[in-house]
Amino acid sequence: MINQISISKSVAVNGVNVYNGRKNTATFHPAEENSGLVFLVNGARVPAKLEFTENRRKAIGLDNGEARIYLVEHLLSAVYALGIDNLQI
Repeated sequence: MINQISISKSVAVNGVNVYNGRKNTATFHPAEENSGLVFLVNGARVPAKLEFTENRRKAIGLDNGEARIYLVEHLLSAVYALGIDNLQI
């Protein structure tokens, strides 16, 4: 079995959205083994999987029919670079 990696505790990151100037917060939570990367959007779970991707002008989005989230590509590339396999965002 290959070891999987998550984070040890929840952490929030605050910043300003470069597209609209609004303040945003992303909160990262540890996740169970084999859960993968999942966005929590208004109570809906949106997995970061190819079948949920949609190409938006100048951005990649995720849509599971219940919720949509846009501009995920930079965040997901950073998570991938850190070797994180399981995370709730």
